[in-house]
Amino acid sequence: MGFFTQCTAPNRTTVLCFDVPDSFRHRLRESLRLSSGKGHDYNRYTLHAFLTSEVINLYDISVWTIRDVVRDVERNRDRNKQLEPDFPALHDLARHAIHSSETLGIAVETVSEMIRHHKWPLSDKATSTPLELSRFQQTRQLFQFQLQTLKSLKARSDSNLSRLQNEITLAFNMVTQKDSQATVRIGKAARRDSAAMKTVAVLTLTFLPATFVSAIFSTQFFNFTPESPSGQDSWVVSSHFWIYWAFSAPLTVVTIMLWLVWQCWYTARGVGYEMSERSGQQQRLR
Repeated sequence: MGFFTQCTAPNRTTVLCFDVPDSFRHRLRESLRLSSGKGHDYNRYTLHAFLTSEVINLYDISVWTIRDVVRDVERNRDRNKQLEPDFPALHDLARHAIHSSETLGIAVETVSEMIRHHKWPLSDKATSTPLELSRFQQTRQLFQFQLQTLKSLKARSDSNLSRLQNEITLAFNMVTQKDSQATVRIGKAARRDSAAMKTVAVLTLTFLPATFVSAIFSTQFFNFTPESPSGQDSWVVSSHFWIYWAFSAPLTVVTIMLWLVWQCWYTARGVGYEMSERSGQQQRLR
């Protein structure tokens, strides 16, 4: 909304109103109609008082509407503790609350300047009637009352913003707490899995050496004969036993090297992906 005022004569004032809602226009006309014939047109600031009253009505509706929405957010938080908070909606509501406090602050400054400039001309004091002076004082008192009303609405708007910021902070902390609890549960589960893996590793180390020895002696490179012609047990080792070591040792080394190469490549790939993601985020911020 915007207003432009022009005083063309001592008792004639023209005000242009821009972008005002229909309800504002209807209420202003009704207020002027009810006040006609009571001498309010004597002071050029009287029309400003009517305009300010209607603007205050709009501010009052806006502030208390935001208050109702904030209260609904508080109630829904108490009722639906399991639901995730809607942070975009909360921030959008905070934007409206900030805008409300900003415009109310400007309105307080504007009315304060109007009161400062609302002075009775010195040249008219001697010829003014008591009725005219009384009307002047009434207009000034009305401005002061409107200023106090705007300050009260500004305090309520700031309170709405503080309550909303408190809800946003609380919702963020609740989500962080849930994530922390989930992380603790994951850590406990990982600890249990680690204990199970340790048990498996101990059992493997217990039976692996004996299994390895059994596997070697069960190959065709060894021949054990319990009953021989001489009446003694015979144990024969093949002269080609070196072939087993010639293949198994290099194959073991190659397998370990391939695992190390894959591990280094996988780690480097993860680091490169993180660096590219960070650079992309920095470019988006710029």
